[in-house]
Amino acid sequence: MSLFVVVGAGPVGRETARLLAVEGHEVRLVSRAGAKPIDAGISGVALDACDGQSLARVCAGADAIFMCAMAPYTKWPTDFPPIMDGVIAAAESVKARLVVLGNIYGYGKQAGSPLTSAAPLAPTSIKGRVRTATWEQVLGSAVPAAEVRASDLSWRRGGLAVHAHDASALACREAGHHARRSPRPACLVLYQRCRASSRCGLALFG
Repeated sequence: MSLFVVVGAGPVGRETARLLAVEGHEVRLVSRAGAKPIDAGISGVALDACDGQSLARVCAGADAIFMCAMAPYTKWPTDFPPIMDGVIAAAESVKARLVVLGNIYGYGKQAGSPLTSAAPLAPTSIKGRVRTATWEQVLGSAVPAAEVRASDLSWRRGGLAVHAHDASALACREAGHHARRSPRPACLVLYQRCRASSRCGLALFG
């Protein structure tokens, strides 16, 4: 059994924590409000991830940190960098690996299809530049890290709609599958996207 810390108790963070707990691991789910445990093996921790020193104490002994926190949509330029600063500082302090939940904003409007791990980051929007910059923060650190980049698009594979693009370690396995908009209800798309994003993050350790 290993110890994992999940930062952010939104849909993806909670699903990631649940999947880790199901595998028998100890999980600490960090959020400002302190998430209530959703399964045995998960403990909720009330903490602002911007506080790298306090987060490092929570992460002591962790094999990896899953960065699933989400800044308010209108405050990405101001709120994302300090969150990432705190998470990186904690990971460096305890020598843990880091998995970051990202998205595909950084590829810009001219991105080709399908996306693969070889696609360059070329943001054309403020939010894209923010997410690219936060990933560059990680790359500039001493932390072994990977980023799972998910979107609200899906591609068809063997009759199954898969709702996450991983543009780091896993996308190369899916090269050739074209993205398409899903006709499914938005709530179901969001749910499946969360599950797929979480499973991609866990698969990086598989």
